[in-house]
Amino acid sequence: MDDDALIVVFTVSGAALGSLFAFVIPGATPELIVTSATVYGGLGALVGGGSVALSKSRRKRDNARSTRRPAVHKPVQQNRRAAAHPNVPTPQPFRKRLAKFTDQDESEVMTETDSFKSRMPFWSAVDFLIHVPPKSAQVIRACLVAIRRAVRGNGNT
Repeated sequence: MDDDALIVVFTVSGAALGSLFAFVIPGATPELIVTSATVYGGLGALVGGGSVALSKSRRKRDNARSTRRPAVHKPVQQNRRAAAHPNVPTPQPFRKRLAKFTDQDESEVMTETDSFKSRMPFWSAVDFLIHVPPKSAQVIRACLVAIRRAVRGNGNT
């Protein structure tokens, strides 16, 4: 179907749908019928134009895909870092690096029998056990007065 014909079909069907909706309303005036047919016809024209634009972009994309040459993919190297820098040694295991960092023997570092004991006591930002009573209205009022004095100055209270 031609693009202009598709827009006309959507416009006419939108106008018919709008007038049909207006006829369903009891006591509809002719002005209401014409207005709803016009509005729905305009919406139909927008939908038709949008569908034409989408179909054109799809056709353009499909044509671009069919004319494009297939891409030639290079085989992926397993270890790109080693291939790019042959003089860089592979990283040592963490246990060796930790032993070197702490200046200890490798057998003394990360033994299976040692259990980690933190020297930092447990704390939490949210504590449900400690309940602080709410501030009284007098305390809040005093804070607001202090803020007002700081903003406006001492003379204008």
